[in-house]
Amino acid sequence: MKQIIALCAIGIALFAVSCKKVVRNEAYYEAMSRYIYAYTSGDIGRTDPIRVRFVDAAVGQDKIGKPVTESIFSVSPAITGTPIWEDDRTILLQPSEPLPYGKKYAAALQIGKIYKGVPAEVERFEFDFRVRELSFEISTKGVQAENPQDLKLQKITGTIATSDPVAADAMEKMLRATQGNKQLNIQWSHSENGMAHGYSIGGVERSNVRSRVLLEWDGSSIGIEKKGNQEVIIPSLDEFVVLSAAVVQQEEQYVLINFSDPIQSAQVFDGLLRLEDYASGYRFAVDGNFVRLYPSERISGSHQLRVEAGIKNLAGAGMKERSDWPLDFVEQKPSVRLVGKGAIIPQESNGSVIFPFEAVGLKAVDVEVFKIFNSNILQYLQVNEIEGDQELDRVGKIIAQRKVDLSQLNPTANFGTWQRYALDLSDIIKQDPGAIYQVRFAFRRGYAVQNCETATESDDAMAHLGTRDEDGNLESIMGSYRGIYFSDEDNWYWGDDDDSEDDGRYRWNNRTDPCKREYYNYEHFVSRNVFVSDLGITAKRGKDGSIFSIVTNLHTTEAISGVNLEFFNYQLQSIGKYTTDGTGTVMVTDMKGTPFVAVATRDQQKGYLRMADGNSLSLSRFDVAGVEPQKGLKGYIYGERGVWRPGDSLFLNFVLEDKTGKLPADHPVTFELSDPRGSLQYRTVSTRSEHGVYALPCTTRSDAPTGNWTAKVMVGGATFTKLLKIETVKPNRLKMDLDFGRKQLLEGDENLKGNLTVKWLHGAVAKNLKARVEMQLKPGVTTFPNFKGFVFEDPARSFYSEPQILLDGALDDNGKASVPLQLEVNGSAPGKLIANFKVRAFEAGGDFSTDNFALDYFPYKRFVGIAIPEGRWGGKTIDKNGEQIQFVCLDTNGKPQAGRKIEVGLYRCDWRWWWDENYADNVAQFNSADHFNARDHATLTTDSRGIATWKVKPGTWGRFLIRASDPDGGHSTGDFFWSGAPDELQDIQSRNEAAMLPFTADKAKYNVGESVTLKSASQ
Repeated sequence: MKQIIALCAIGIALFAVSCKKVVRNEAYYEAMSRYIYAYTSGDIGRTDPIRVRFVDAAVGQDKIGKPVTESIFSVSPAITGTPIWEDDRTILLQPSEPLPYGKKYAAALQIGKIYKGVPAEVERFEFDFRVRELSFEISTKGVQAENPQDLKLQKITGTIATSDPVAADAMEKMLRATQGNKQLNIQWSHSENGMAHGYSIGGVERSNVRSRVLLEWDGSSIGIEKKGNQEVIIPSLDEFVVLSAAVVQQEEQYVLINFSDPIQSAQVFDGLLRLEDYASGYRFAVDGNFVRLYPSERISGSHQLRVEAGIKNLAGAGMKERSDWPLDFVEQKPSVRLVGKGAIIPQESNGSVIFPFEAVGLKAVDVEVFKIFNSNILQYLQVNEIEGDQELDRVGKIIAQRKVDLSQLNPTANFGTWQRYALDLSDIIKQDPGAIYQVRFAFRRGYAVQNCETATESDDAMAHLGTRDEDGNLESIMGSYRGIYFSDEDNWYWGDDDDSEDDGRYRWNNRTDPCKREYYNYEHFVSRNVFVSDLGITAKRGKDGSIFSIVTNLHTTEAISGVNLEFFNYQLQSIGKYTTDGTGTVMVTDMKGTPFVAVATRDQQKGYLRMADGNSLSLSRFDVAGVEPQKGLKGYIYGERGVWRPGDSLFLNFVLEDKTGKLPADHPVTFELSDPRGSLQYRTVSTRSEHGVYALPCTTRSDAPTGNWTAKVMVGGATFTKLLKIETVKPNRLKMDLDFGRKQLLEGDENLKGNLTVKWLHGAVAKNLKARVEMQLKPGVTTFPNFKGFVFEDPARSFYSEPQILLDGALDDNGKASVPLQLEVNGSAPGKLIANFKVRAFEAGGDFSTDNFALDYFPYKRFVGIAIPEGRWGGKTIDKNGEQIQFVCLDTNGKPQAGRKIEVGLYRCDWRWWWDENYADNVAQFNSADHFNARDHATLTTDSRGIATWKVKPGTWGRFLIRASDPDGGHSTGDFFWSGAPDELQDIQSRNEAAMLPFTADKAKYNVGESVTLKSASQ
C-alpha cells in the first residue's frame, strides 16, 4: 500500500485521474465491454505476444504498423519491445527478448485517449499477467545395443519434460554425458510444442569390465539454477543381467524389463518371468533389449518380479543367475476423459440429452456448465469452431456448478478401472435449446479413491463450488495453470522438492503425484462443447463460386425439406436466404459475397456450419487424383514416353470430352510449347480430331535447354497443361553381363558365385577396368497361379536389408570377374524376396556405365498359405461361432506338398484406423513358431492335395490374426479377419474397434461426378 501511495504522490500532477481507485463492479465491466474486445491475462509463455483488442476501430489505416505512444499503453515493469497497432483495433506488444520466468506484469491502457466521450469510470483500463515459471524433469528409459549383432556399442535413451516450451539449441546445451574421460555424442528429437525432448546417447562402449556413464545436467542454459547428475551402469560383455524393471500404468498395464543384451524373441517366457502372489496368466512382447510383461488382468499393490536364469539372448546364451525386483503396482491415477468426438448431439425422442464420460480412481466429480448465449454464437464463431474455447468470456458465462456422486450414476461401477457414466443435460438445454454449452469436469483430492497420507479434510474447502468473484460471477472450477489449490492472486513462488507442503509453495515436479495438490490442475480436467441439434449441414463450394448445400436429419440421415438456410459474411451481415427443396438441397449461384457461416433454422432448432477456407476437409491423407472439368470440358495431354532428349520429336496427343455438346465438331484447339524459362518455342492451331483425340506432334532443337517444359492446350475458354521432361541422357558405352546360372535364387544358394563379363559396345574386351556390384534384398509378393485366393506372406515378420557390396575391384585381362553371392536372411523373411543387382563398370577417365536387374529369391524350400473367405460386401470376416479355414503347403514351383505338419494359432489383435496403410502394425509379438500368447492353436497335416483345414472359433467380437508355420521349413504366413459385432461395450477396446471398422472402395480412382461405393467388413 505504501508503494501505491508513493507512486500517486510522485505522479499526481500528470496522472491524477489514473490514481483513483478503480471499482471493478458489474457496471464497470459492462461499460468496459463496450470498448475492450479481448486482452492478454493469466499465465503466458516467455515469448507470447501481449494484445489488447478493441470492439470498434481505434485508429485510421495510416496508423497500422506504427508505434503506440506510452501515454496510451504502458507495462510495468517495462518490457523490451515496442507496442504497435497490429490493425485498426488491436495493440500488439511482441517482446524482443524472452521474458523472465515467474515475472508478474501490470499493464495500463488509457481508453480516454483513444475514444472521445468515454465515461470517467472507464477512462483507464488495467490488467495483469504473469510469465509461467520453468522446471524440468529427466527420465532414462534404459540401455540397449545400437546394433543387435554387435554388443560392443550401446546407447542410452530417455526424455526431458519441461513445464514451458524451450528452444532446441538451449536444451541441447543442458545435458552432458561422459564415460570415463570420453565425452559421448547426444542425438536429440524435440516435440513441436517444445516441451518434450528425447535424447539418445550413442557410442557407449561395453568392454570386458563393468563401467559407468555419468549424466550431468545444468539448467543455466535454459534459465534455471538447477544442477544434477545420474550414473548409468554399463555391464561387461560377459554379463547378461537385468538392468531395470518398472511398472508402466497405461490403458493396458505392463512391466518393462531392461536386459543388458538383446533378447531372443522366439522363446517361451512362461515360468521364466512371473510375479509372485499372482496366479493368472501373462502375455509377453520383445523389443530389442526390452521385454514387456502384460498381466491378463489389472493388479494393484506390491509384487515381486522374478526373472529366472535361462532366459536367452539373441546369441542363444542364457542368463546365469536369477534376480528379483520389487514392484509397486499403484492404483490408476484419478482421471476423467470424454467419449467420442464432436460437439453436436441429437436430442433423444424422450427429450433427454445424454453426455457420456469416463472416470477412474474417483468417487465424485465437479461439473460446470458454461453457456454461450444464442445471440452471441455468430460472434463466437468468428474466432472458434463449434468445439472451440477461445475468448469465451465475451460471449457467455458460467450458469451452473454441482458435485456429482459417481456411485449414483453407476451403482455397480468399479472405481479402480475405467468406467463409463452419463449425465442428462436436458434440464439445462431446455432453457435455451439454441445456445452452445461447454460442459467441464474437474475433481479434488478429496474425491480420489487412492489413500494419501498427505490428504486433509480441508482439501474440499480449499476448492469448493459456488465461489464468486468481486463482481458476483461464479469462478471456474478448472483452476489456473497451477491448479485449483493455488490462486493467481496468491503471493506464490516455486519451491524445492525437499520442503514440506505446509509452506504453500507450488512445486512443478509434484504435478504427476495424485497425493499432491499440484496434480489437480486443468491438464487433468476435461471439457467439451455441446450443441443440441438434429440438423446436419453439408456445403460444397465450386470454383465458380456456386454453393451446393444439403441439410439432413442426424438421427435418420434423411434430407430435410423446408429448412431455412441463411448465409453470413465474416462481418456477420446476411448475404443470402434460401429454403431447401423437396430433396433437402439448395443450389446457390447468385451469392453476393464470400460466405463465412451458414445457419439452418427449422422450428426451434438451429444448425451452424463455418465455411472459412481453413475449415475445408483436409485431403492430404487421401488420393484424390482425377480429371477436373473446366467450362464443362474435360481434357488430358499425353505423350508416347516420359522423358525426351534435346532434338527429339514429341508425339503429343490431346483428348477432349465435351458431354454438353456445345462445341462444334471442327472447333479449333490451340497448342503452345514453352521451355523452362517460359519462352514460347512452338504454337499451332488444330481443328482435326479423331473421336475427340487431337494429334499435336512437334520437335525440339538439338541445343534446346533441359528441364521442365510446359505443354498448354486452350479450347473453349478452358486451359489444360502438362509438364514435359527434356533431359540430356548419356548412354552406356560398356555392356555388362552378370550370370549366376539361375533364373531364380533358391534356399541353399547362399554360396553361389556369378560370372561378370564386361565388353565395350563395339565388341572389344574391357580389360582391367574397375567394376562394382551391389545387391539389396527387398520383400516381394509371394503368389502361385493355382492358389490365387491364398496369402503366403507373414504379417508378423518384417524384413529390411542394407545394400551389400558383392564386388569392388578390377576385372582381369579378359574383362571378367567372379562375383560371390551373399544371402543372409536368418529366417526373418515374410515370404519371397527380390534380389536387386546394380552393376557398374568404370572407364579410365572416370565415366561409368550401369545396369540393373533383379532375381526372385525363395529363402524357404516350402511355403505355407492361408485362405480366409471374404464376406458378401468384401473384407474378410468369420462368424464368432466358427468357420473352416484352408491352409496349403507348396514347394517353390507351386507343387502341393502332402503329409507336411503345419502349426496354426489364433490371436486377437489391436484395432487400426481404417485409412492406415500399415494395417498389420504391432503384430511382431506373435512371431513365434510355438504360438505362445495364442487364444487357440493346433497341429495340422496336409492331405494329398497339400491342403489342411482348421475350424476357427473366435468366440467374441474383434479383429483377429490367424498365423500358420511350417516347423521344419521355417516359413510362416498369416492373415487378418473381423468377427461378430459388439454385444456390449463396457471395455474401451471394443468401443474403439466399433468406431474404426475397415472400409474398401469398389475402384481405385474416380472421375468427378461418379458414384463411390464403400464396403465395410461388418456388413
